[in-house]
Amino acid sequence: MQQRLSAGMTRRRLLLSGGGGVAVTLFLPELSAFAHAGRAVAELTEFPTKRVEARDMTAYIIGLRRSAPRGTEWAKEYLPKAAALVAKHGGKAIIRAEVGGNSTPRLLALEGTPPLAVRMIEFPSLELAQAFHDDPDYAPLKQLRQANVDMEVFVVERM
Repeated sequence: MQQRLSAGMTRRRLLLSGGGGVAVTLFLPELSAFAHAGRAVAELTEFPTKRVEARDMTAYIIGLRRSAPRGTEWAKEYLPKAAALVAKHGGKAIIRAEVGGNSTPRLLALEGTPPLAVRMIEFPSLELAQAFHDDPDYAPLKQLRQANVDMEVFVVERM
């Protein structure tokens, strides 16, 4: 729908991100005074503006290892290739913790039974995290990991 601007009005377009992306068009007064039905309605010396910023859409892929790996040879192929794909999609590993042992950071149970290990990868958005997980180049690596270690893998958005 096309609208004509009244004299002294300016069009501002904002793109709000949040799933599908929403475009909002604002019509704002440009003059110090504007008229309505032929009468001055308000003297506008300063028009207050508020900057609208997209919410932080950071997302995390979290892997919880529930069993000891069935061998270690698979990791020699998996780790460097998976790390390259994580970087390709804007991600970075931020947590690699295991129960017991000398690993740092450590994983300590506070309540319940913890997994044997936790892996967390940060991505700029949920869409990029999913793009990494769904990348066709990751499919054979995912099968390799699934054949050698039992993990629960999920993605969550930051609050």
